[in-house]
Amino acid sequence: MLDEYETLFGEFRKALRIEPDIRYPVIQPLLDQMVGFSHDNLLVFLGQQPDAHHILMDQNQLSPYVRQDPFPLFFHEHGDAGEEFTQFVAKVLANRMDFEPSFTDGLFQETSGHPFLTVKLLIDLVDRLIDIGRPAAGLRLTGEDMAEFAKVRLRKERFNMIREYVFFRKAAAEAMSALGREQTPWLHAVYVCLSEIGRSSPQTLTCTRDDFRRIAEDVTQRMSEDPDLLLSSGAQSNFFVFDEDTVRPRIPLLCRIAAISRGKTGA
Repeated sequence: MLDEYETLFGEFRKALRIEPDIRYPVIQPLLDQMVGFSHDNLLVFLGQQPDAHHILMDQNQLSPYVRQDPFPLFFHEHGDAGEEFTQFVAKVLANRMDFEPSFTDGLFQETSGHPFLTVKLLIDLVDRLIDIGRPAAGLRLTGEDMAEFAKVRLRKERFNMIREYVFFRKAAAEAMSALGREQTPWLHAVYVCLSEIGRSSPQTLTCTRDDFRRIAEDVTQRMSEDPDLLLSSGAQSNFFVFDEDTVRPRIPLLCRIAAISRGKTGA
């Protein structure tokens, strides 16, 4: 297993830019070894960028063998009490609170089944229930409860005060920093686009395809990548959802966090 495999392939790209002559004696044989190893073994690339292995595309013997599995978001289907997201929520709440399908619908709309963010949001929700004096005994959460929570706790001005989201705030700030732009340009571009969507449309968290191209133009120029390719690869990694007309974040809560995060300017 190659964890954060995009870092390795990023080093390949960097080395090739500095010293192109290492392509055939070093980089190409490494790709050959990966292909050879995968004939008899399972080789797992674990990372956020789905197309980081797309290097040396005029002679890339590795990429045709790569099969992508999506980031593990919990699946949710309205009204199915036995489906995995509902079971996950029940376990997080330790089966101490009952909830209606409308509650899980509203929760899923914010987190899209992202395990870490779902847990953190539920912690914040329980904290609010304690603050307003609603006991867990006999409590049955509804879609109205989720909507009221979102109105009060998911406001832009409150995110800096919510400790549960510190991890992703720091991750977003690091990705959008000058160092992130240099070391992880794809992730930098994705977070910059998420942030701009959240800032420009805080209510709807959507933009048109043309607006996305304009947002992405600056960062993708530095990557020598087309904005549409960034959108496509970002969608494969569950950062975006898009159709012919609009683009929106796959995980709205992550977009809200990115929108209030600021990239660190230091190297």
